[in-house]
Amino acid sequence: MSLRTDVTEGLKQLRDGARRGGVALDGEGRCSVPLAAPALGDGKEPMVLTIDVQVASTDEHFTISSLLAGVPAEPAAPFLFALLNRQFYANQTDGMSYALNAERNTLLLVYHWVLPRISPEQFASLFEEFALAVLRQLGEIAGLSRLDPGVKAIPRRR
Repeated sequence: MSLRTDVTEGLKQLRDGARRGGVALDGEGRCSVPLAAPALGDGKEPMVLTIDVQVASTDEHFTISSLLAGVPAEPAAPFLFALLNRQFYANQTDGMSYALNAERNTLLLVYHWVLPRISPEQFASLFEEFALAVLRQLGEIAGLSRLDPGVKAIPRRR
């Protein structure tokens, strides 16, 4: 079995809400998993949190990621410093990492799996923990956005 097969089987283990759309990896090893996120938005419209899964073409690792905020083309140094400083402490990032996508001017939460195997149950647990981490980190990034007015965090209800 390959890591891609492991991830494919893990996607089948996701809870009903994530499976409702019949999520599966495409030919390039990618998929987007939409999740209802009642903690997001203004409470009037249901919001969807999208989590992306990408298995590397080498089949040696995979990445789970989700959008946290829009950022300016050149984010302010205090904001970037705060992000880098937070990454030193796993409890401040829920064990995840931040990544900037300069092409799309976005900030994402990411997790890279680098071991050769993962069981379907482990993948489903990792995916669920990642989704919870995204919700927590959205609040953290909203707070950090005071350091750069160009950062547009996804709104989160309190």
